[in-house]
Amino acid sequence: MSDDLLVALIGTVAVALFIHKQFPNEIVALSMLAALLLTGLLPTREAFSGFSHVAVVTIGSFLVLSSALSRTGVVSISARALFNTTAPRRILGLMLIFSAMASAWMSNTALTALFIPIIFEVTKHKNIPSSKLLLPLSYSIIIGGTFTTVGGSSNIFGVSLYEDITGVQMNLFTPLPFALIMFFASSSYILVYGHKYLPELPGSETESDQIDLRDFMTQAKVLAGSPLIGKEISGEYLTKTHDLDIRALKRGKIYHHCILTPMKLQEGDVILLRGPKEVVLPHAGILCLEIEAELTLEKAGRASGCCEYTEVIVGAHSRHVNRPVSDLTFMARYGASVLGVYRRGRL
Repeated sequence: MSDDLLVALIGTVAVALFIHKQFPNEIVALSMLAALLLTGLLPTREAFSGFSHVAVVTIGSFLVLSSALSRTGVVSISARALFNTTAPRRILGLMLIFSAMASAWMSNTALTALFIPIIFEVTKHKNIPSSKLLLPLSYSIIIGGTFTTVGGSSNIFGVSLYEDITGVQMNLFTPLPFALIMFFASSSYILVYGHKYLPELPGSETESDQIDLRDFMTQAKVLAGSPLIGKEISGEYLTKTHDLDIRALKRGKIYHHCILTPMKLQEGDVILLRGPKEVVLPHAGILCLEIEAELTLEKAGRASGCCEYTEVIVGAHSRHVNRPVSDLTFMARYGASVLGVYRRGRL
């Protein structure tokens, strides 16, 4: 077989594996590299030169910066402080500016995951349809990612490739003038004219939808190669190492809610984790979890009557005031557990 056909075969297999997601992307990519190396299509020196490439190092640093901004709460605290107004168009304008500025230094996916619960919280308290803000949010984050050469992985690789070809190093803010023109043009259109055509979807009035459970839980699928496989659901690896715990599990067609009996995780299990997407997302890559958009496990549990969710207010004279949540022993006493606490406008 000629070298060209062999490369085409390896590439086709890799693309098929990327599409079907049977294995983590990093395993597929490294396996493709190993195949090229073992077949002699790629010299050893070139095979490992990519790990020291400036683009890879830069992306690694960018992800560290993005995670730091997310975990320290800089974005969440700043966004909530900025949205301290009641005018819908002013909230829209502040959101466009702040999300674009943050996107210049953060991963678009991580920033969107941070902003969605904030948007739902702001719109709920200001009585504004969340559909009025979500679409502009996506546009501003995409455009804001082009403010700097480190605003996204594609920017970093593009700049690195440009330097390799021309020998000219691009400045950090080289794309900023053009990006600002695009941002001001799109923002002006949305604020002056386009906001009239943004969808105004009414919120559901049912009791089950008064609590946005996506603020409290995330659904994910356990992929092949996950370190969770073989670990107990309530074991120390998940609870102590990653500060996560599982509320429900689907294995095949069988649902397990309010899990009390010892069970070990298997590949393909769909699990409902305590914590919103922005909390679970940083662990997804390490734990080989595929985040799912819908909370189908929660809906199934509610439909079957296994689980119910409610909000309660702690009274001023309650004997639980100034006591840790862990001291309440809700599960042992009432068969219930606390998903979160809402205090002074913060979850």
